[in-house]
Amino acid sequence: MSETWYTWHDGSRAAAENMAVDDALLRTASSRAWPLLRFYGWTRPSLTIGYFQRYAAVARDGFEVVRRPTGGGVVNHLNDLTCTIAVPRGHWYLDVDRFESYRLVNQAIVDGLEFLGIPASLTAEDTTRTEDRETMQCFTAPTRYDVISGDCKAAGGAQRRTADGLLYQGSISLDALPPLDRPALISAVEQGLAKIFDCCFRPFENPAAFQAIVDELTASRYGNDAWNRRR
Repeated sequence: MSETWYTWHDGSRAAAENMAVDDALLRTASSRAWPLLRFYGWTRPSLTIGYFQRYAAVARDGFEVVRRPTGGGVVNHLNDLTCTIAVPRGHWYLDVDRFESYRLVNQAIVDGLEFLGIPASLTAEDTTRTEDRETMQCFTAPTRYDVISGDCKAAGGAQRRTADGLLYQGSISLDALPPLDRPALISAVEQGLAKIFDCCFRPFENPAAFQAIVDELTASRYGNDAWNRRR
């Protein structure tokens, strides 16, 4: 029997609020019985940097820059489809190791692209061992189980695990793929996840109290210049 996931086709938000929403989804994950899949956009060209990266090392001209709650490298959100998965504690997905949990999500994206007739595969080797992780650019340094289409990295992500559950933040580069209709790509990714995770989707109804958590995290962290520059 398929398990149920929430799905949330969110709109475009400022970079700080987007990261606050994702953080809030992780913090409230344990209050939801099911994983939640969120797709969202950006109100202006944005860069997100990994939690452990150096802010000063990022070229920021013309971009809004915000530190993610997850690790990984610099991600350019000028032309991508961004998605988040928030999984509550107690779900079987948290029992697999971080490499396998990463592989499962990206295999779902590979399957979704193949539903659209776009050949894709997963990288077998970690090519980031010689990279400076404090300044690493995510889409120029494929790591193990990233999604490759043609000669380009097409998708990747980063995770964070806490007592509340697991947060996966992913990005699919539209520059690495043939011209696509975003709703069709979202539908294909959902199909890929349904295949890999044996799940079906139910629309997420955002509770009123959730926005208060987002506003607090935006003010105290992601919209706070001192916090973003803390490294």
